Amino acid sequence: MATTLTDLRTSLNRRLSGLSKYISNEILGTGDGSKTVFYVKMPPLTSTGLTVYIDGTANTDYTLDGDYGRITFDSAVANGSVASASYKGLTFHSNDLDDIITEAVEDLYKNYNERSFTISGSNVSPEPNTIEKRLIIQQCVVNLLDNLTLQLTLDAIRTSQTGFSFDTTARAEMMKKLRDKLSDELDYAINQQNMSAIHSNTPEDLIY
Repeated sequence: MATTLTDLRTSLNRRLSGLSKYISNEILGTGDGSKTVFYVKMPPLTSTGLTVYIDGTANTDYTLDGDYGRITFDSAVANGSVASASYKGLTFHSNDLDDIITEAVEDLYKNYNERSFTISGSNVSPEPNTIEKRLIIQQCVVNLLDNLTLQLTLDAIRTSQTGFSFDTTARAEMMKKLRDKLSDELDYAINQQNMSAIHSNTPEDLIY
């Protein structure tokens, strides 16, 4: 049975389980009659589970830039009206995860001296074995850490541009948890000389 992007995304999401945070009724800011752009404190996020409010009433007249956490209303928020949102922060869009997975699949040979793999349609080709799937997911976590590090830099830039304070503490906490999840099993994998021995001896809770 072929390994697909969906299979790998499911496995990666299992690694990310519990790291996102649900934010209820976060105050985005107060309108001044001309302002249309507001930011959430814990990007990235997706539209799934997102509810935006004006003075406590749900509003759907906006566009979302999930990577930046930017909500742009179709019209200015009235002077004195309060914009707020409930959402799941630190959540990656499926397309972003697929890009990260594709990069990890293509980097497997370079980073681990494994076979060369490509994404053909939605399938990984050739079919990776169990340890190779595990290494792909581990590389995905490394790539996510790079992504979050970049986000911290972007937070600082956006803060200087907008004066809005992003929740960098929450993002740093997520990065620490990802590193903790990654370090032991990644070291275990890359320090072995015999990959077949890893495949047969790796504890079930550490493999794909």
